[in-house]
Amino acid sequence: MPPPRRRRLGTISTSTPDVGSNVPPTQGHEDELVTEPIWYLGGPVDASLLTRYDEHAARHIWDGESRDPQRFYDHGRKIKDLAHSDEPWFQEVLAASGMRDLCVLGYDTIHNGMLAAFAERWHPETSSFHPPHGEITITLDDVACLLHLPIRGTLLCHSWLTKAEAQDMLIAELGADPDDALEEVERTRGAHVRFRFLQRQYDAELTAELQAEGDELEQATHTERALRCYFLYLIGTQLFVDTSSTYTYIVYLTYLSDITCIHEYN
Repeated sequence: MPPPRRRRLGTISTSTPDVGSNVPPTQGHEDELVTEPIWYLGGPVDASLLTRYDEHAARHIWDGESRDPQRFYDHGRKIKDLAHSDEPWFQEVLAASGMRDLCVLGYDTIHNGMLAAFAERWHPETSSFHPPHGEITITLDDVACLLHLPIRGTLLCHSWLTKAEAQDMLIAELGADPDDALEEVERTRGAHVRFRFLQRQYDAELTAELQAEGDELEQATHTERALRCYFLYLIGTQLFVDTSSTYTYIVYLTYLSDITCIHEYN
């Protein structure tokens, strides 16, 4: 037997709700039209808070609607496969940044059913999960405990970049060729950079660092650029992940200009 369809109430005349409903009766004069809140069978009685529940996965499941299978993106293998230097200039900065543990994180061993269950119970309006036993949320202590990331410090504050600003940042911070930088922002249609581009630039800077042996100033320039490539790759694959799966936002380079201050950000 298919599940009953949800009821959506709009502007109706005052009446007593159906038997078994937990929607309180509306108040008003006998000839007055009142607006009752939208409610859903198996869902919220009042959708004034969960305003996007109508398009939520939980609603589709309750109504027995067919859905496309969920697809999960795990970039953990990307960062694990990205070669890194064992030299002190690399390892010491990585450790001091507070993001070293992100290099070994991933959920490729977690069952997709568990991930799907959490995804279906997360609501963007409240940024919390709504499992059968009650509402739960992720706290800053959870972040510090699970990811070992700093939860005190300067908050991130940035605005979106134009293509021209993004191109200039790729050139200044990563040492990218101007033509390559322009092609990259044009190809990604915005202030984005592909992981493939970062990996190629990262490898080039590591090679340039080895070739500059004996010139400390030149070596320092290439090591800093290589570290920024690595950190931006790490941020895009492990920290601020979206469904693009192929690129990240160049604006995060804003916080990598001075690689010795990364740990100061919350």
